[in-house]
Amino acid sequence: MECCKRVGVKGGKLQLDSFGIELEIPPGAIDSEAPQEISLRVLTDTQNLGNSKEEMSVCCGVQCLAPDDLVLKLPVTYTMPHCAVITRYSSVKAVLYTGEGEYSTDAVVKERIMLSRSGTPSCTITKDVLKLKMNHFSWAKIKLMIKNFFFKEKKMRCRPFKEKNLALQKTPVILRAHLYDAIKGNCQLIKRQEEEQEFVPAHPEQEIVIQAAESDLKMTCYVKETIIGRPAVVPFDKLTSGARICKPFELDFTDQPDIVAVSLRIGQSERLEDELLFPLDFSTPNRRKRTSPQDPEQMQGASSSQTHRTSHGSTGETLENISGGQEDFDEKLTTVARKVAKREEIDNLGKALGFGPDDIQRYFDTNMKNADVSYMGTLSMLRKWRKKQTEAKECEALKGVLRKAGQIRLIDEL
Repeated sequence: MECCKRVGVKGGKLQLDSFGIELEIPPGAIDSEAPQEISLRVLTDTQNLGNSKEEMSVCCGVQCLAPDDLVLKLPVTYTMPHCAVITRYSSVKAVLYTGEGEYSTDAVVKERIMLSRSGTPSCTITKDVLKLKMNHFSWAKIKLMIKNFFFKEKKMRCRPFKEKNLALQKTPVILRAHLYDAIKGNCQLIKRQEEEQEFVPAHPEQEIVIQAAESDLKMTCYVKETIIGRPAVVPFDKLTSGARICKPFELDFTDQPDIVAVSLRIGQSERLEDELLFPLDFSTPNRRKRTSPQDPEQMQGASSSQTHRTSHGSTGETLENISGGQEDFDEKLTTVARKVAKREEIDNLGKALGFGPDDIQRYFDTNMKNADVSYMGTLSMLRKWRKKQTEAKECEALKGVLRKAGQIRLIDEL
């Protein structure tokens, strides 16, 4: 998510409405004859910043880019929503991580500053927002010190997603439980990512309280009072990092009825445990059949009129009812996704496909979330591009994209 605007001596505001973030540039801060191009971007993944168990991430980071020779005459103010629960705002300390240039996950921290409530830089904490005052443009991330009587907890939210088309055999069924800071923008971002993977919400998002005590969080699925699948544990340092967390569950409902109630229980302790109860309906006609080498359909062999199915069990995605030609092209897309692995290469490929920086970041974030298959975000980006192509020309279009992205060597491999 990014906002660009030309701002001059009269000042102005840049707003990222979907995340509730605002940058205010006061009159006189930019002292130049011509207005300057300023861009404001939200940083949704800054979990590499800070590793102290005494700090808690409660808001997004921000990135502001401006001409290198621009010097601010007056400080600017960032307003950012936060998810901390604090009983005395003036008694909680904030820490600023900041650096130069464009932020990346391997960015070098130029300064780590304990912020006061006055001066520059400074931070004012109120019930719902943080106000950060700075005298230069850069990237910035605020964390709060939690070894404090007045810092009580932070609010996160949990939302489970189920496969859009459930497996006919009722196994394996993939459930993905997301846990994220309760700040504006996170929910819609995750929902878009899951829709691209053909997952849909299984339950409305539910608020989860994270206490400052150094306790890990446990997620467990139940049918009635019986545990199903393996429980997942989220370490405390992950809870403090601000990362959007996704825990996949592989479940077996073979011996269950067609409509089964699943209970997802989540919390740092039994006392703090929350329950999300939702149905899985296997009786609907849009269920899909997972095939295996032992399946009678496959044992009969393929014919020219037979529909082929390709199952990717490790990712929970299945390509159904596609012709041999379409399947071949999807294999080409998979090859490209596997080979284009570096961040800069993915950025160039995304631009060549016609995607903007915010979309490319979302697909890259998907790569980072799946430790087993780290190219699924890139593959989703390629598949979304494919939908806009005609079948007769998609091969030539892909070659053109690869040339534009500087991946000429890949053309010969396809």
